[in-house]
Amino acid sequence: MKILASDFDGTICFRVNDEHCYRDEDIKAISEFQKKGNKFGLNTGRSLLTLDNVHPKTDGVIPFDFFAVDSGALVADQNKTPFFEDWIDSKAARKAMNIGNIDNVFFSTEDGYVSFKNTVSQLPCKILDSESDLNDLHIRSMCLEPDDLKIATMISQRISEAGLPLTVQQNWTSVDISPEGCSKGTALARIADHYKVELKDVAAIGDGLNDLSAIKAAGISFAMENAPEQLKAAADYTVDSVAKAIEILEELEKN
Repeated sequence: MKILASDFDGTICFRVNDEHCYRDEDIKAISEFQKKGNKFGLNTGRSLLTLDNVHPKTDGVIPFDFFAVDSGALVADQNKTPFFEDWIDSKAARKAMNIGNIDNVFFSTEDGYVSFKNTVSQLPCKILDSESDLNDLHIRSMCLEPDDLKIATMISQRISEAGLPLTVQQNWTSVDISPEGCSKGTALARIADHYKVELKDVAAIGDGLNDLSAIKAAGISFAMENAPEQLKAAADYTVDSVAKAIEILEELEKN
């Protein structure tokens, strides 16, 4: 059995005319891959709730075998029943937010996204009045969005060097934060354990810098053609689609 864990946005799901959609060739290739006893699922920084929100018209078109969400803080089976989950300590979340010192900060909780009054958001968010409100929440992940590459790099470095129990992953002009020991890379190991296979039998595909831990951890790795050079350099293959990645996996299996 082979397992392929895919990033969501820009890898398997694309925005076309303000609609989120999958490519027909990917849907067909995934279906055939699964019919052969293999597993295909998601490994994303999104939460389960936002996945439900962004593709209601295509939900079920691809029967995902697993969901690794919130940058590895929650890993669930095909029924979205967790077999691993962890939480960010609220004190660490506040310290990271203060180190970042920007307005656009989002927290993914078990009840959805929360943020503060001065945040500009396209996500459905519950608005908090003060930092102390974070104490009552179970936080799976958080994201700081300065929308500036240099500032995002600086924030990522400062939080990483602060000695907090957090995993910090820069993704272009944003900074994704998950609990210590949780990343897209560690999610692959948990998926392998769940299916009782070796990590070498788990492949990963992605298009962003926050996919780097998964690309490095996977037995076989794929970077999308539009990925940053750092990701392509770390990947075994560069491809233009999930379908092409599956084709390569199957050729490798034959050999």
